[in-house]
Amino acid sequence: MDQIDLANNSKTNLLILDEIHKSKNWKTKVKGLYDELGETINILVTGSARLNIFKKGGDSLMGRYLNFRLHPLSYGELTNSKPMNPEHWKKNLFIKQNNFKNKKQILLNLLKFSGFPEPYFAKNENIANIWRASRHEKIVREDLRDLSRIVELSQVVKIS
Repeated sequence: MDQIDLANNSKTNLLILDEIHKSKNWKTKVKGLYDELGETINILVTGSARLNIFKKGGDSLMGRYLNFRLHPLSYGELTNSKPMNPEHWKKNLFIKQNNFKNKKQILLNLLKFSGFPEPYFAKNENIANIWRASRHEKIVREDLRDLSRIVELSQVVKIS
């Protein structure tokens, strides 16, 4: 980040920083970028859900950001449905419509592969299983390692 010359590049109006929370003093660097170039660029910081935890301490970014949490894909998003309450959704799910087979397949795919984009769009059980195992490893092992004082992580039992 020290070598970025965005002020002299008129075509640049978006800077995307992915997984920056793994870098030392990342908040200070982002704050400095925003304070210096905030009027000329937009900064998008992406990362894991742990980004929320790292924002709680140290150097404040208050007033300099909007926090959004992205959730897995939903049935409504994938079918372009209008928002409806769960009872109405359940009742309409089984009403025969022109695209009933497609909507049913979307639901089956969500149940089988999850709503996370990688396994959902791959529609491959092997990829979905590898993704689930990787996600479990990240959530349990890495989050416990980074956010707790557990000394012997190998003693944590795998929950199935």
